[in-house]
Amino acid sequence: MVELHFESGLVELHFESGLVELHFESGLVELHFESGLVELHFESGLVELHFESGLVELHFESGMVELHFESGLVELHFESGLVELHFEAVFVELHVESGLVELHFESGLVELHFESGLVELHFEAGLVELHFESGLVELHFESGLVEVHLESGLVEVHLESGYVELHFESGLAELHFESGLVEVYLETVLVELHCVSGLVEFHLESGLVEVLYLK
Repeated sequence: MVELHFESGLVELHFESGLVELHFESGLVELHFESGLVELHFESGLVELHFESGLVELHFESGMVELHFESGLVELHFESGLVELHFEAVFVELHVESGLVELHFESGLVELHFESGLVELHFEAGLVELHFESGLVELHFESGLVEVHLESGLVEVHLESGYVELHFESGLAELHFESGLVEVYLETVLVELHCVSGLVEFHLESGLVEVLYLK
């Protein structure tokens, strides 16, 4: 081993393995390996690892580890198992031990990905979209309105009042009221009216109305 002592207080230790240690008066210690790896050891307990690939690892006494990639990606690894991925001006991705993945976009959009396959989209306007593996999509609005979109093309609209609309791909629409009344429309034209009493009205194109009592 060779020791070099400089007036600045710097001490260099050169080992046969090729390792070089630099000891600074500030307490900083640099380790230079033949592989190109450089380790910086600070008095605070922080350790920085600089790899030839450009990767920089920061190891904190708390157990947290930061990985800085040349692409701008930063990974934060916490002792709890949480991992945060910070992308340059794009979004932050959170991995939780439960399997939940959160994507936070600069627009304010937040995506929650669950292990079950469920994906929740939370928009700044208050809208929440739920996407299920079955293909079902639910839209929840701040007003309390809920839209349910089925793969068949059927769209259900639910209001807090209990009112429900069913919209079919054929253009047919059913309006279900809390009173039990059901109105059936074909392309905005009323064609059937179903009352709780069993009364059914059929509205024909000619203007004729047929009334049946089914009870």
